Amino acid sequence: MVDLARGGRPFRTGDEVVSCRITSEPGEDGTLMAMNTGGTVAVYLISYDLVGPHRDYEAVTDHIMKTYGTRAKPLESVWLVKTSKSAAEIRDALQQHVDSNDKILVVTLTRGWATRKISKVVTDWMHQHI
Repeated sequence: MVDLARGGRPFRTGDEVVSCRITSEPGEDGTLMAMNTGGTVAVYLISYDLVGPHRDYEAVTDHIMKTYGTRAKPLESVWLVKTSKSAAEIRDALQQHVDSNDKILVVTLTRGWATRKISKVVTDWMHQHI
C-alpha cells in the first residue's frame, strides 16, 4: 500500500510502519503499482488463475509449501503467507512454476479482513498473523 496523498513516503497502518515504492512501469491497465520493498515481515495474499495449457497446481502448491513455513490456504487458488520477501519477489518466484499466460496476484494484507465459511484453522491463523 502507498499513501499517494503523502507522495509515496512511508506511512502508518495499524501498529506497523510500511515502506513502499511506486514502480515506474505501469500495469496492464496503465496504472502505476505500489510494491512492498521487502525487509519487513508482512502477510501476503497470493492468488492465481492457471489458464493453461498445463494448469500445474501441484507445482505451485509445492513451491509455496516448501518456501513459506508460515502459511494458510483459505480457498482453492489462494494462499496467505508470512515472509520478509517483497510482493515482487513472491511473484517472480511463482512465475517459474506457471505457464506464461497464467495470472498471479500478490497483495499485502493489513488488519482489516472478513470471511464467510472459511475453516476455523485458517481464521485462527489469520487472527494470529494478520
